[in-house]
Parts: sequence; structure tokens; C-alpha cells
Amino acid sequence: MNQLPSFMGTLKERDPEFFDLVIKVIDKAQGEGVLDQKTKVLVQLALDTALGHPEGVKALSQRARSLGATEAEIVEILRLTFLVSGIPGLVTASSAFSA
Repeated sequence: MNQLPSFMGTLKERDPEFFDLVIKVIDKAQGEGVLDQKTKVLVQLALDTALGHPEGVKALSQRARSLGATEAEIVEILRLTFLVSGIPGLVTASSAFSA
């Protein structure tokens, strides 16, 4: 597994049993599967972007690059993220103009 975010260190210290369970879920999700590692990281990048986690976005974009993602692929993922997470805001905002 990659470097863990700082909050995971706190979890490990305060609740090692639960930490171990969370690590198993992370390992299962990020481990071998149908999707290759680069694709998995790009999906995680999109989700962290949509959820507003800048530190995660920074770390995941670096990880994606290390797995061979191009700048064009990262840009495309970020465009798709806007389409899914930004457009709904525009749809909701249009309610301000309904009678």
C-alpha cells in the first residue's frame, strides 16, 4: 500500500483493531482486480476532486503520473469530474430563475 494520510496514523494509534480492518478494505479495493492500477488511481482522483480533498488530489495526481498517466489523461478526468460534480450545481442554481 502507498503512504497513508496522517489521519490514518491517528486511527492506528487510537484504535488499532479498527485500523487493521480499514487497511484490509483499502488493500482489497486497491489490489489486483479487473481495473489496472492507473485506472483505479484516476477514479480515486476524480472522487477526491469531487469531494473537495485538495491534499488527496495532489497525492493521487502524483501517483497517477508515477503509474504512467499523462497530463492529458489527468485533465480529462478533471473535466469529467466537473461534469458530474459541477453541472448539478448549475441545475440547482437554475431554480433561482423559476417562477
